[in-house]
Amino acid sequence: MKALRADISKVDDATARKLIRQYLPAVRALAGLYPAWERDDLVAVGTVAILEGYVTRTERSSEGRWIRKVIYWRLLEEIGERMRGPTDTVSLGVDPQLVNGANPEEQFWRATALRAVATLSPRQQAIIDGQMRGETYAEIAETLGIGASRTHTEGKHAFEELRELLDEPAE
Repeated sequence: MKALRADISKVDDATARKLIRQYLPAVRALAGLYPAWERDDLVAVGTVAILEGYVTRTERSSEGRWIRKVIYWRLLEEIGERMRGPTDTVSLGVDPQLVNGANPEEQFWRATALRAVATLSPRQQAIIDGQMRGETYAEIAETLGIGASRTHTEGKHAFEELRELLDEPAE
């Protein structure tokens, strides 16, 4: 896990408990969007992000909106690090996909799609992820702390960008 960007030791215990009680459901919901990753680890990252968001909030932003943004950014940062994997790999001389019985073509397209999604903004990634899970724009908007119409607009732009990146014709 990366070093903290804010000194969360400034938050007293009572405030920390209150914040965690208030924002932990949002952390769990966002962590649940990534079933391939260890949920407890993502919840831990999100819990620290709650306190980090509280400490770094400025007067110009509302507490709730800012904390949800920090949670979201930290979770995506963690997922991105995990997707990149370890930087020091050792070659076995054999394609591990073939050894594991995976379909190389399917793996290629999956990796291509994941790379394309990773180029989108964190909010767009969450919208696409929610849509792929069958969530409504209203449900996604609630998780992100923005309006449903804004979520719909950003989702439309995100899918357009993906089509462009994957060189797919628009429907």
